Amino acid sequence: MLTQVVFFTIMMMCIGVLLLQVVIKYLVNHHIVAKNYLQQEIPIGLGMYLWLFLIIYYSSFQWIIPTYEIKQTLLREYIVILTILFIVGWLDDQVGDSEVKGFKGHLMKLMKERRLTTGLLKALSTGVLTVWVLIILEHHPLLEVLQFFILTLMTNGVNLLDLRPGRAIKFFLLLSSVIFLISSLLNIFIYLLPVVIAVLLLLPKDIQGKVMLGDSGSNLLGFVLGFCFIIMTPWWTQISVFILLVYMHWISEQSSITQWIQTKPFIHWIDQWGRV
Repeated sequence: MLTQVVFFTIMMMCIGVLLLQVVIKYLVNHHIVAKNYLQQEIPIGLGMYLWLFLIIYYSSFQWIIPTYEIKQTLLREYIVILTILFIVGWLDDQVGDSEVKGFKGHLMKLMKERRLTTGLLKALSTGVLTVWVLIILEHHPLLEVLQFFILTLMTNGVNLLDLRPGRAIKFFLLLSSVIFLISSLLNIFIYLLPVVIAVLLLLPKDIQGKVMLGDSGSNLLGFVLGFCFIIMTPWWTQISVFILLVYMHWISEQSSITQWIQTKPFIHWIDQWGRV
């Protein structure tokens, strides 16, 4: 079993390297680019790479873990939800209004101009998909309230971090390490490992500012991270994560996460690590 897992992981890493090159070439050839914080035009929408990698992973991994061993996992629903999330994020990457910021801004656009922005559509979709997950899980109502906020705030939180090269992925990997320490290997293999493999392969190009996750990528990473926390960690861990997310969003409303990071030497060093 262990040998099969190691072989499968190596095989998926090789596939991931090739897939990343193909997706970046596709984005460049179709002029799917955007200006980063340095006003350089780079490919955007690497959520396409993450989503395709997950589809290949889940289409292949059941030869290692038979269906009967997966028991009552949310795998089928998980794939469908991530696909919907990717599509909505991709739509926002392509035709979204970059001048409208925050949920309040998108809501005012709807109220004043009667126009549904892709940003508001993305927020509403995240909320509906979160409710879908919680209905399937059937946890205690009080816990479901906490988990609703974890999923929605985590999805938006990773998006808020995707303003500097490598920042969102570093955050994802840091919190993923917590899950790796306290969760079961089966759940990790099914839900978290494929995304970790994909982002580790993407990190060098992202951290060097050669590509951008975009909403299709950052929202997908945020939802995966929130999902893994609510199904794979105890309630006290979830409360800790909720407090972190509330604090992060409070900072973004008061000033900006970038300004806050610059006032914290150690966090600033981590944020700058590997960046060109």
